[in-house]
Amino acid sequence: MLSLKAYFDESGHFRDPNIHFTGMAGFVAPASVWAEVEEKWEAVRSEYALQDPFHMRLFAHNQGQFRDWEKSRKDSLYRSLIQILVEAELVPTGCVVSNSAFQSLNPRQQAAMKSPYFTAMQECVRGACAQVIALEPEVVDMAFARQVECGTLDAHGENSPDNSGTTERLFYGIKQNLPQLGSYMGKYGSGEPAEMIPLQVADMLAYEMTKDYEGVLSQRPIRKSYQELMRMGGRRPLMKYLDRLDLLSILKESEFPDTDRFAEIDENSVLQIFARHSAQILINERRESGTFNDSYPKWLLAELQRRWN
Repeated sequence: MLSLKAYFDESGHFRDPNIHFTGMAGFVAPASVWAEVEEKWEAVRSEYALQDPFHMRLFAHNQGQFRDWEKSRKDSLYRSLIQILVEAELVPTGCVVSNSAFQSLNPRQQAAMKSPYFTAMQECVRGACAQVIALEPEVVDMAFARQVECGTLDAHGENSPDNSGTTERLFYGIKQNLPQLGSYMGKYGSGEPAEMIPLQVADMLAYEMTKDYEGVLSQRPIRKSYQELMRMGGRRPLMKYLDRLDLLSILKESEFPDTDRFAEIDENSVLQIFARHSAQILINERRESGTFNDSYPKWLLAELQRRWN
């Protein structure tokens, strides 16, 4: 068994008027690969004399332990960290939700979806499970960065729903009520990025992902660092963008009772089909200018070969 593990962190804040997107992202890989990543990550921290865990927002804004760092030193550190992840062939998955699209839903619809955070989280769960579909009976354990406001708290286990945080209850609710997806879901976990290096890695991707979508609005070119982090995602990585039509479609598919409110969804409308996919197409086109690995990760190929033999 590969003991696959996925680690996720969020980026953006739904209530911040200066931020257009709320997202969650992370990577999937076997436990053995994560162990190598942790060892190399710690070696880089030691090389650059970092006293505290790596935090992307502090790094990006020259705060905390990165205050007064020269650009050349920052660039060197970031390249070293990204290289670790590229060599490990971690598989990225994530989701960004348009805050304005979520706010355009009526109160009942918003309550049903809870928040952009939980909507993005559900899509990340789907993305992680997609990595193990061909690897039955493998499952993937998932850990989420602690987020007290959203109820992402310490794990209590599948049999203790009354004592669990909101995120854990939702996780096991998906597992129990969607058996086709749940059969690939392992255990829920959470923690502080300061204590779990893989969550620091997820923090990096979540920040870069949300930053890139904000860049689309201001017509900035894609960041080279994001291209590198997305390398193992291939030409069409498991990164989703959800606008109003996508959110309404999710509600409709979940059999939300306000059926009359979905009249604007027309699955046969060419304009809507284009609108629902244009943002994803745009992001994929932005990534086309980079160099991506179209093959499977070495750890996956090795496992498939072992099974064939």
